[in-house]
Amino acid sequence: MRLLMTGGAPLSPETHNYMRVCIGCPLLQGYGLTETTACATLMQLSEISTGKVGPPNQGVQIKLENWEEGNYRVTDSPRPRGEIIVGGHNVAEG
Repeated sequence: MRLLMTGGAPLSPETHNYMRVCIGCPLLQGYGLTETTACATLMQLSEISTGKVGPPNQGVQIKLENWEEGNYRVTDSPRPRGEIIVGGHNVAEG
């Protein structure tokens, strides 16, 4: 195996490092949903950090908006929270 990728929420740093060491190859994290054809963000191959899912892929727009029902705000400190809005040609219509 030369490369391993995972999607969804970021792995814990401990799990990321453990899998990278056990498998012996780069482990790239990404974020995506079924309606975004699974891939909205992905770490760069040279990235060695953990707890992150990488920047948006080419042609993907992502923004964070307040989620009033959950009382999440983009102004929350120390980490902004909210609803992730994904747009682009890879997003399914409807």
